[in-house]
Amino acid sequence: MSQQIQYPEIIFRENIEWCRSWVPDSNVIELDKPRVLLIGDSIVMGYGPKVAEVMGESASIAYVGTSRFPADPAYLEEISLVLRHTRFDIIHFNNGLHGWDYDEPIYAKYLEQVLDTLRAQTPDAQWALATSTPVREKGNLGQLHERNGRVIERNESIRQLALNEAHPLTDLYELMKGRPEHYAEDGTHYELSGQQLQAEAVAETLRALIDI
Repeated sequence: MSQQIQYPEIIFRENIEWCRSWVPDSNVIELDKPRVLLIGDSIVMGYGPKVAEVMGESASIAYVGTSRFPADPAYLEEISLVLRHTRFDIIHFNNGLHGWDYDEPIYAKYLEQVLDTLRAQTPDAQWALATSTPVREKGNLGQLHERNGRVIERNESIRQLALNEAHPLTDLYELMKGRPEHYAEDGTHYELSGQQLQAEAVAETLRALIDI
C-alpha cells in the first residue's frame, strides 16, 4: 500500500483536485463477462462511456478519472479504493497530464512505484498501459502547446514500462498527434469524434486481451 512508497516531503497539488469513478454491474457477484477498469484523468472520462458502447456485451467497462499525480499519496488511495471493492479482470492504465509542478524524473520514479503497488493488489488481472494525448494551444489548435514536450517525455516512461513488463500499449498520443480537428477549443480535451477514435483504439487493445 501507499505506506511502502517514500513520498516527497512537499506534495504539490492543483487548486481543485477531483476524482470520479463509474463501476457498472456492482450488484452482480458472478458476472459472465470480463470486468474492465480504465484508469486515467478527464480524457478517460470522455472516452470511457464510448468504450462501453463499442465493447457492448463482451465486457463490463468501469472507469476512474483523477487529477492526482503519482507522487501524491492520495492518488494511490483513490485508485486502491476502487480496486479494493471490485475484482477486475483487465486494467487499462494512463496517467500523465497533471502534476506539472513535478519534473519528469519524479514522474518516472513514482509512476513505476505506483504501478508496482497496484499490480501487487491485482495479481490476477491483465494490465495494459496507454500514452497521454498531445496538448495543443488553446484557440490555436494547429499548434502544439509548449508543454507538449513534457508529455512526450512522460510518454517515454510509459512506453518503457510497457516494454519492460510486456504490457500491451494503447498509443493514444500517436493516434491524436496529427488530428487537431478532433480537439475542443481548450487544446486538451476532445470533441465527440475524438473521444470515439480513442474509444475504438482502447477497445482494440481490450479485445486482444479478451481474445475476441
